[in-house]
Amino acid sequence: MYILYMPKGQSEKKDFLITEAIKVYMQNTWYRCGIICAPGYRGTTEETIREFMHNLSKLFKPGGKQSKVIKFKSDSSKEDINNLYNEIGFDPSLVEQIRRNPCLRDTIKIGILRGMGKISADNKSDIIDELYSRAICSINNLEEILIVQNDNNRDHRKMMIFFEIKEDMDFASHGPLYYENIEQILNSIKPKAILIGSSNQNLNTYYGGKNGTADKGEADVLLFDDINVYNAILKEKDGYCKRLMDDGILAKSEKLKDGDTEYLIRILKNILRQNLGKKS
Repeated sequence: MYILYMPKGQSEKKDFLITEAIKVYMQNTWYRCGIICAPGYRGTTEETIREFMHNLSKLFKPGGKQSKVIKFKSDSSKEDINNLYNEIGFDPSLVEQIRRNPCLRDTIKIGILRGMGKISADNKSDIIDELYSRAICSINNLEEILIVQNDNNRDHRKMMIFFEIKEDMDFASHGPLYYENIEQILNSIKPKAILIGSSNQNLNTYYGGKNGTADKGEADVLLFDDINVYNAILKEKDGYCKRLMDDGILAKSEKLKDGDTEYLIRILKNILRQNLGKKS
């Protein structure tokens, strides 16, 4: 397991380390990706929600040091992908992985839990949910994971879980994510990283609002198990990777007793159970 600590100081100007870390992580991993967000306090207006989701989606585009979304045909040969590597500079170690998985992501599946969003007068449906759904549907590289949540739940944790969808898995076949099918969903995915911290997932905290300036200090931690990400942060000599080394703290832990994946699965299971609750 690798651990990246990312502080942010009051009055600091964007881009903040937390968004730089998400960018580095996504640009150095190559799997069919899904993300579940436990956002804490979310946005409260359609304008700020749309702007936040639009900015966030830019971080999710894959591709080494470029931000172009690459698509492969099902019959792409190793030679074809090697030629593409030579053209745009992919890490050679990723070529075979890409070849084995020709359905490499062109969209990111994302589900957003209710967090501390405002509740409507009937105390049953969140008025913010629909605004997030509209924002996600308006962005080409995002696809919403429908989540049936506990109407009365309010959850202040701020977390973002990145998971791999197993190659033989049609994720959509499970339908919406709800309490009774948590185990079924967990058997079809592999959590790869979890972002944990004090930063609420909204425009003000991630991007400094209209002024692009932090109104208070924060600290977040990224737990991940991908050596390509670790090496990118450790070895990069300039750019945003260098910032993560200069201003953040990177560490490598001992192998966990039950394995890194099992540790991340247990965290995700806890988050889902406490947020979805049992259906009435």
